[in-house]
Amino acid sequence: MVERKTKRTVFSGPFAGIRYPASLTVGNALPSKFLGIYECELHPFLDSIKDLSIGLIIDVGAAEGYYVAGLARLFPAAEIIAFEGREEERKAIRCLEHENGFKDRLQIEGWCIPELLRAATGKTDPGSNRLTLLVMDIEGGEYELLDPAFIANPGHTVFIVEVHDPPKGEPKKDLLAAFENTHEIHRIQSRERSWEDIPPLFSRFLKKWILHVSSDQRLGKQEWLCMIPKHRNP
Repeated sequence: MVERKTKRTVFSGPFAGIRYPASLTVGNALPSKFLGIYECELHPFLDSIKDLSIGLIIDVGAAEGYYVAGLARLFPAAEIIAFEGREEERKAIRCLEHENGFKDRLQIEGWCIPELLRAATGKTDPGSNRLTLLVMDIEGGEYELLDPAFIANPGHTVFIVEVHDPPKGEPKKDLLAAFENTHEIHRIQSRERSWEDIPPLFSRFLKKWILHVSSDQRLGKQEWLCMIPKHRNP
């Protein structure tokens, strides 16, 4: 029903208008994405940075491309690099790219390692006022990869990082300490969806069902670190 009501087009939120072709069937929490409420906890932060001069978007752990397509729409002048290890998901990103018309700005890569991340972030000229936006969701790999030493211009980089439990047996690196001197850090916690989150497409009679199918399909609480450089040009 959500697919039919939204016509597989993101209905609300900062990514409203992104189209998912019928041929694209991979991706988690698709009803939530079609409604535009997927990870809606991040919407205020996205709204706060939408007027920044973002010249490069790097999405590490891009999955089927929801953030790739959405951020391409939000920042129409930015180049985009998407890292995704799974071939099926990379094909899905290409589908979204073709459907939404940003192919001339997109570079798709496989697994991201420190050397590749440093090379990608190095594409931004530190002498310009253009910032990099780095989005990362890699199921605990952020404790290895999210390090200022692996980022060419951390002081010119905005971060949205989904934080997970570290891989079993590995220490939990203090991500806050690594960036607290250079960035304003916003810690955002996930929350359960309410009827007020749901776009006005459905009868209240369907409230319980809609709240169930439009969840982000998380097993527990989630946290994001959203970080903006303290010293930046407007």
